[in-house]
Amino acid sequence: LSCLAVALLLHMLDLGALYAPPTLLLAALAFSVLCVMLAAAIPLRRAGRVSPMQAIRDAQFLRAARRARVKSQKRFRVESLAARRALVLYRGQNAGVPILLALCLLVLCGAYLMMDEAITSLGNEWEYDYELQVYSSGHEEYYDEAALQPRFTESDRADILSLPYVARVDCAQRAACNLVLDEVTGYLRPTPHRNAYLDAPSPTSDGWEIEEREAYLALKNELGIEGDLFGVEVIALPEERILAYAGEVLHGEIDIEALNAGREVIVVAPDTLYRQHWETPEGGTASITSEQPFAELEPGAQYREFANDTFQVRQKLPLCQLFAREYQPNRADPSVTTADLERRDASPTIGATVDWATASNMGLLSGCGDGDVITTHAGLQALGLYANGYSEFGVALAQTPPAETEAQIDEALREIAARVEDARYDSQFAFLREQRDTTRNLLLAASTVLLLFTAIALSMMDNALSGRIRADRRTIGTLRAVGAPLSAILGLYRRQAGILLAAGTLAGAALSTALLLGLCQFEYFRSTVFAALPAWGLPALLAAYAAIVFFACALTLRARLRNLPRASIVESIREL
Repeated sequence: LSCLAVALLLHMLDLGALYAPPTLLLAALAFSVLCVMLAAAIPLRRAGRVSPMQAIRDAQFLRAARRARVKSQKRFRVESLAARRALVLYRGQNAGVPILLALCLLVLCGAYLMMDEAITSLGNEWEYDYELQVYSSGHEEYYDEAALQPRFTESDRADILSLPYVARVDCAQRAACNLVLDEVTGYLRPTPHRNAYLDAPSPTSDGWEIEEREAYLALKNELGIEGDLFGVEVIALPEERILAYAGEVLHGEIDIEALNAGREVIVVAPDTLYRQHWETPEGGTASITSEQPFAELEPGAQYREFANDTFQVRQKLPLCQLFAREYQPNRADPSVTTADLERRDASPTIGATVDWATASNMGLLSGCGDGDVITTHAGLQALGLYANGYSEFGVALAQTPPAETEAQIDEALREIAARVEDARYDSQFAFLREQRDTTRNLLLAASTVLLLFTAIALSMMDNALSGRIRADRRTIGTLRAVGAPLSAILGLYRRQAGILLAAGTLAGAALSTALLLGLCQFEYFRSTVFAALPAWGLPALLAAYAAIVFFACALTLRARLRNLPRASIVESIREL
């Protein structure tokens, strides 16, 4: 049954998800048969060591009966007492059914949560159908060693616009730059380990910290800069995206003409930042920054609140861009001199401040950090800062193209992305296809496991009750001879099956609840769970599955008990 289930799963997965040659399946089948033979031989060998007199006296069950404790009751139901006795005597043989049923309910719960996540992901609306992005190969904290890194060009943008179904191509430029500040406060530095060159080395500082601090001070002296340098990004975006969120600024207002002329800029500067610090098991420290107060306070963590004491509307914002004259990726040389660097300065006015959410909505693909500067493409040129082409392309189609055209567009965009080193290309069409395939494969695997476990559990239940009915023929005949009603005898086995199934259902519900509570410890899961499927659907699905299993067991038990009343009392009592 297991080999057939695996073969069916591989066939339904389109031969691509797993690799299992027929020889491997045959070897697994032979190994399974060997395991079954060995498992069947173990109880037979054990039974062969029992003497005939011991077997007649049923010593095993006598010992189990002596260990069992049943409270005395003045009034009781015969079938209830007999069912409890049978469950105690056959405790080891009965454990498999509730365990498998509990595992089935756990698998069903996981499949429901996975389906909810998949539907939520597939239902998301994406602004861009295709995304092309070039990540910077790295820059030092106060100078950019990758400013000359090749990026996308205007020619690449024109090639994309010439493709069929393309409605628009949004572009973003990013230039690493420095804020020149009298003091870099805790508002911009979540931890002292960031921008460590700003602090005087302590007696316990490593050699590289001292070297970095000395190189930073020497470079500042050569450049004649009196303030401190704090690295941020200047991000150039299309005018339409900036104007779309003009009403969501925190302070000030957006003057698009002033932005284009380079007189004003927008700064990402939330009014208040909340930070949580804690020690990691490795002995280091970690932190989380939020614009909202933390709802749950973790024991042992430190919490601090920082107001915006650095950026104010109508304030001059000195900018100093330092970048290497030659592109040497991952150079990471702190002893760089002014001869190795190009310098460009600007001093715009802060026209408006925005929070993280507004800055993220204005941006294309990448996010923004505290202190980052936003302007237009014309504004970046007017500021005189250097950006070697476009870092991001967002491609939106007018409508969903046919499959053949979509493949042509995908091939053309991949070719454009291949022109630039370390460029990343993403297609929402490919992502959705991959999500659908992954979801389908996982659901098929869960369904296969569910069906396999259910079939095994029902088979175990059927075999156990059938064997018990055959073994209890003399007991059944005796009960009928003393006038026990047939309904009580039939209820004996129904009650045993009901108790086993109820135990498995309760255990499965407990495991599913534990799984749900465990996943709820993660903030992402709490914010997305039951976004597509209703919360009541999970217990309803588990209850429906349990009801189906109960019904299947009832039908099987009814078929086994159908011939029970036909046997004569004398034949049942007679020892063969």
